Amino acid sequence: MMDLDNFKGINDRYGHDWGDEYLRRCARILEKSNGERGIAARRSGDEFCLFLHHFSSREEIANYMEELYGEIRAGEITFPDGSTGFLRISSGLAWYGESLNSGSMLLRAADYALYDAKNNGKGIWKQYSL
Repeated sequence: MMDLDNFKGINDRYGHDWGDEYLRRCARILEKSNGERGIAARRSGDEFCLFLHHFSSREEIANYMEELYGEIRAGEITFPDGSTGFLRISSGLAWYGESLNSGSMLLRAADYALYDAKNNGKGIWKQYSL
């Protein structure tokens, strides 16, 4: 589960057209995850879901997330007022299996981890833990 940080503020400050551009920049990065090992989709507003599969271990997925976040952090953005910044996304990662064995439970757990990330600095990803 992924959520753009401070999206409302960007929309309010620069307008909805520029907010849409901010969303498109996020989508362009996430669409690289589509293929044999992932599916990225916009869930609503400024929320996205990334379903990763066919990885050999949780460690491999964690490494993938670190690479993805490296790409997110690398792209400097020039805002309409000339200021610069970076795309910021908070994410929650939940693991299928054990007690999380349905789509709704998995989304709920990922959402819980997402808000843990938002409450602990934003622009980071956190794993769900009981």
